[in-house]
Amino acid sequence: MRLSLVLPNAPAVPEQAEQPARLVSESPLLERLWQGQSYGVDTATTFSHLAGRGIRPALGTGVMLTTLQHPVRAALEARSLAVISGQPVMYCVGPGSRNVQSLLRGSPDHAPVASTRRYLDDMRSTLVAAVPGDHARDTESPLLYVIPTPEVRIGVGVLRPAMAEVAGSSADVAMSWLGTPEYLRDQLIPPMESSAARATRPRPHLVAAVHVAVARRGRDARRLAHLGIGGHLALAHYAATARRCGAAVEPGNDSATAEAALSSGLFVYGSATEIAERMRAYARCGIDEIALHIAAVAACHGVDEALDDVREILSEWSIADVG
Repeated sequence: MRLSLVLPNAPAVPEQAEQPARLVSESPLLERLWQGQSYGVDTATTFSHLAGRGIRPALGTGVMLTTLQHPVRAALEARSLAVISGQPVMYCVGPGSRNVQSLLRGSPDHAPVASTRRYLDDMRSTLVAAVPGDHARDTESPLLYVIPTPEVRIGVGVLRPAMAEVAGSSADVAMSWLGTPEYLRDQLIPPMESSAARATRPRPHLVAAVHVAVARRGRDARRLAHLGIGGHLALAHYAATARRCGAAVEPGNDSATAEAALSSGLFVYGSATEIAERMRAYARCGIDEIALHIAAVAACHGVDEALDDVREILSEWSIADVG
């Protein structure tokens, strides 16, 4: 199993991404740098800035909203990031919440699963046309030029079984932003594998974002859990997923929801040894990659402390764990 890091904050300026990105580039145990949709400095712009500064880790987006750009544009952005960085890219997308869909489109998408499948298929068609290799084809479109490109793998954010099926049939990568090891093993992996088998393709690479904080004097576990995932658990689709994981979340009751996130392990607070053992539980349940999410510590105690947490967790990990 591989480890990676989610950028701990949405940068106000791209320079704020440099310190976490350097840690990923310099650590033999960290595989990739992830960032989700940004409404400040655009994610692709931040990644391009890093490449321009000579900081070139493998990259992942988790996730970019399908409501914000055409799938052909998303495919070209993914390819551009691979070319600019010189590194493989995992470009994951998702439809976003119903509120975001309504804000951007005027009404929610009434078939987000089907829409996401079409979006992924359109991205793949564009990439097949626009990269060299056995599947490259001639095209008269001025948008599609065949150029040497590091590997681009398209992916989708997965919360529940319906999207897991889409991942199996249409994606190279599935990213779970919220889920216990057992939930992923029992509720997401089986439909993903079945769908992939029907499409005669391998199961997608499964990435689990794991929200963590090392227990230290002066830290408030409930506050960190609320900062880390409380806002998402106030949304209906995240709350429903949390309940499937055994977390008795109560939207509107921040304290109870934070406590449920901690007790269920959706937010992992403890010693670095305990966090590493929780990560091994994900590996035992069939997850391919863990993306450490340290946004709560960064927001509450600063990026330096958040990265210190990562270093301490890595000290409890080993090359043997990577496999």
